[in-house]
Amino acid sequence: FMAGSRQGFANAERMPQAGSVDALLAGEIDLPNAAIDLAVAISSEADTSLLVYRDGLVDKPQRYDLPGSADSLAIGQLDDNTLGDVAVLAGGKISILHGYNQREATPKFNRLETLDVAGKALSFALGDFIWDRDGKTEIALMLADGSVAFATRGALNTEPRSRAEVAALRGVQPSEKATVKATVKAWQPGTSGAWQIAETSQSVVSKAMAVKGAVMLRGHFSTEDSDDLIVLDSVAQVLKLLTVEGKQRKSYSVSAISAPVAALAIPTSAFVLPSLIVLSSNASGPSILPSAPLATFVVSKTADTADGVCNADCSLREAITASNAAAGADSITVPAGTYTLSIGNAANINEDSNATGDLDINGDLVINGAGAATTIIQAGTTISNGIDKVLAFNPVCGSGLNTGINNVTVRFGRNTQPINLVTFAHTGGGFDVCNDSSASFTLSDVVVDQNTNTQGYGGGINIGLLNTATGNNNLTNLTLSGNRTTDTTNGDEFGA
Repeated sequence: FMAGSRQGFANAERMPQAGSVDALLAGEIDLPNAAIDLAVAISSEADTSLLVYRDGLVDKPQRYDLPGSADSLAIGQLDDNTLGDVAVLAGGKISILHGYNQREATPKFNRLETLDVAGKALSFALGDFIWDRDGKTEIALMLADGSVAFATRGALNTEPRSRAEVAALRGVQPSEKATVKATVKAWQPGTSGAWQIAETSQSVVSKAMAVKGAVMLRGHFSTEDSDDLIVLDSVAQVLKLLTVEGKQRKSYSVSAISAPVAALAIPTSAFVLPSLIVLSSNASGPSILPSAPLATFVVSKTADTADGVCNADCSLREAITASNAAAGADSITVPAGTYTLSIGNAANINEDSNATGDLDINGDLVINGAGAATTIIQAGTTISNGIDKVLAFNPVCGSGLNTGINNVTVRFGRNTQPINLVTFAHTGGGFDVCNDSSASFTLSDVVVDQNTNTQGYGGGINIGLLNTATGNNNLTNLTLSGNRTTDTTNGDEFGA
């Protein structure tokens, strides 16, 4: 173990174990807190076990018996609470060590649940591979014949939500969410629904690759609400991508230079979708498979116009409208200049299609300015004459969207919309964000200055999340100044 600090890593310290280490993984186990926990699978001639070091490595670990030597581990939420669970693949079976609330007494029953849902599993991955209203995590299982089975906990409700249902979820305030989290109850046997196979993708890899142990991981490379599954096939030297288009599972293959052995899906640019970092055998270093926008729209004028076309004559509003109508994830380039919104809402009635008032982003999109000092997007010319909030990312919030904005100043937003617990038009002064599923919002090098909300919350920024949202909101180098709310009777979601 090498302890980290601002000065770097300390010298390595040996941590003797009563057997060989088969697998280990760091993450939040049991009740989430500020500390990262460590799960270590150990095997010896006498037994096999899982050790959980909680809140650091100083205290004695908790020990749990395993049914066999562990091949791999994963951490996720695998029952009806927000506690961190550990999934273990051992002896071809998945076992789940259910998390518990350490503020309560340690459960006296066995928290290790072994699933019996398919044939022998040779590798697995956790993810939101099938969208459902409750945001349940699925388990992707690689079977011996090369097929991938997706196991779900109980029956899934995959019917889309109505706007009223979205509003009801969004209306839960942070204090209520915190109360729910504080009183969370641990899993008990028979309370979370039986695991079952919901669907199977045949012949994803060969039998030889399945037996060898195909590496699988989750990613989010599409504009769908569900996660994608990446399978590394070192025998055929390809990467397989299992994704959902519409409601159909589709499979795509990408050839690798040599046998892929490890991969990681992480952002490597300002674009809203991640890149795939692949390490192949016999390669001198990792390869980067970057995500790229399907379309790029370039703003050519500062005036606020809306003729429905983004061509050589293209306003910021027209570029956003074009992106909303286009398939896939896009980017908009906004050169240096001051972009003042001037098309007001008729009779101050909000709409969410980007026709009037604020700029409504209704598709996966990143907006890139030339710098916060030179690219200025404003709803008026002073703090008192803004026509609306400035930007609304995913205002309807019927699904998750991957969106972002970089290198701009957002100012002079003035949201005067009355409280409306259906449209939530009253949230945010500079900009408003709502999200669901594993979609993310990113902001980098942005100044949010002198924005006002007269009726609702979030004078500068409001970020609202549905209770099934699992994605990240990444705010980097953000400057908030002079933003205000003038009504003190309404609490905020995540407002500033």
